[in-house]
Amino acid sequence: MTSFHSASIPQLFEEQVLCSSDDIAVTFEAHQLTYSELNARANQLAHYLQDLGIQPQTRIGICVERSLEMLIGLLGILKAGCAYVPLDPTHPVERTCLILEDASISLLLTTQQLVETLHATSLLQHQTQVICLDADAAHIAQYSEENLEVAVTGDEIAYLIYTSGSTGIPKGVQMAHKGVTNLLKVFTTTLGVSGTDRIVTIASICFDISVADIFLSLMVGACVVIAESEVTTDVVQLAQLLHTSGATIMQATPATWQMLRRSDWQGQPN
Repeated sequence: MTSFHSASIPQLFEEQVLCSSDDIAVTFEAHQLTYSELNARANQLAHYLQDLGIQPQTRIGICVERSLEMLIGLLGILKAGCAYVPLDPTHPVERTCLILEDASISLLLTTQQLVETLHATSLLQHQTQVICLDADAAHIAQYSEENLEVAVTGDEIAYLIYTSGSTGIPKGVQMAHKGVTNLLKVFTTTLGVSGTDRIVTIASICFDISVADIFLSLMVGACVVIAESEVTTDVVQLAQLLHTSGATIMQATPATWQMLRRSDWQGQPN
């Protein structure tokens, strides 16, 4: 087993795939992927990125709705040895333009529906190449499902997330793989997170709380339950998802917990 201190996210995920191949890795609405299926889909995307000539440590933007493709995109970028830069499709046009330019994004993963909006708002004036995870799915599916031979070290950058900008212009903050994996190690040891957990994620991938939600699950063989966008802001639907999904862990802001407490939600049974 690779040491958390020196490991990269793809290394730890691929090791877990060997132990949890047929277990459910992620669910979204009525859809789900096992660990082996998620790994295969992410590998195909990573091989495709390699075939495009994308070099390791390239910053790749990802702007997608909450979905299975969101997780496939994040893992595919990391497996290719690159760093992901999340863009929220609900954020203002000005913010998205600033990030595209400031992070020097030359490649963007998105969907056909969103790319039409991106073009309409002239967000691709930076000559950014676009890959549509839905429209290009058949082509991507032709690539190998095998793990890539890309040496990603713990010192390399995993992602670049921008601050809210509430006190000025948003600033990008880079995080190395070992910073993420060390945090996840602390979570597993102090919280006792294991493969039996079902972790509901309601945060945007533009907020670092999502990093623990998603990658903590995948490091220990747990299941990531991706909440639909509408559910993340509707306390009744969120309470229902917590109940029907058998959720054991959810990270949220105090405001979200207060809304749940004010509703009829009684918490999860032990």
